[in-house]
Amino acid sequence: GTGVPGRPCIDDAGAKQLASLWGLGPDLQLDSLPSYDDVNFRVTTSEGKRFVLKLHNPLIPCGSPENLSLQNEVIRRLAAAKIPVPEVCRTTDGEDIVEVPQEEGVARARLLTWLHGDILPESEPKSIALGEEIGRLAGRVAGALQAMDHPAMKWTWDWDLRQATRVAGDLRTYLPSTRLALCDAAVQYLDRHFYPAIPKLRQGMIHGDLNDTNLLFDDQRGVEGVLDFQDALHGCCVFELGICAGYFAISAWTGTPRLEPVAALAAITRGFHAEFPLEDAELRVVAPAAVARLLISATNAAKQAFLEPENEYVQHTANPGWEVIEDLIGRDLDVVVAALASAPA
Repeated sequence: GTGVPGRPCIDDAGAKQLASLWGLGPDLQLDSLPSYDDVNFRVTTSEGKRFVLKLHNPLIPCGSPENLSLQNEVIRRLAAAKIPVPEVCRTTDGEDIVEVPQEEGVARARLLTWLHGDILPESEPKSIALGEEIGRLAGRVAGALQAMDHPAMKWTWDWDLRQATRVAGDLRTYLPSTRLALCDAAVQYLDRHFYPAIPKLRQGMIHGDLNDTNLLFDDQRGVEGVLDFQDALHGCCVFELGICAGYFAISAWTGTPRLEPVAALAAITRGFHAEFPLEDAELRVVAPAAVARLLISATNAAKQAFLEPENEYVQHTANPGWEVIEDLIGRDLDVVVAALASAPA
């Protein structure tokens, strides 16, 4: 087995047979793409056309048929708003989701077009201008999805910001003793500044994971593609901004020269606000929402590090997250909000 429960098993011959349902083949090049829960192949036809064949894990919520239909609808909404997303391909029978029987239930397959562009190298310094560009994209995404309605949109899971303190409580036992006080301080900060504000925030569908590894850029550092729709759910519109800002703050903090967290948040917020004007209550939640996402991420990384002590990559990724959390919760929120609000448009 693959070690991950429900992760589909398929060989190249099986994948080629599957691709033929979309009329692809017979002469195809398959390249395996990294994925934790699912199985993904890059498919290249003899004419050089490229696709991603995705085989989804049936044991996780985002692999269910209802959720995949939700993801497809999110992609179509974004495409209609001229946001660069892959196209959902239909089989020769007109289906966009195909059932593939597996030992652990029925997996589902989809075919998406391949998007051009590059993921930003981690080592590249993150500029204010780049933050504004990513923020504008996040604002356009929030605007395109806000009014969307779908029967499967009101689901939740551990990466929903509203679950942050529960997740931190569940995973606290995996933390090194040096992080416990900071984790508890972050939970208190969220209880004070995040949860009480939620009823006052506009609601809508969000992509939910606009971090720089899910964005493709051209040579001029314009956003050329948006990927990975499995976190999409109905939440608060400003969560789109908080999630995006939290991740950007980490990559800006680890770059050289280093960009301070509040400056990183301000750049993303400025871009977002230009496309999706924020209400006052939403502006107050940008930093707390970023802290909520970073707390979920850092406690999950602590669990992975505990389970894989030899995995240096996992160990390293957690540290910047804790440092950004410490920076943000140590500041007076009114001062942070003023810095975000005064960001010139």
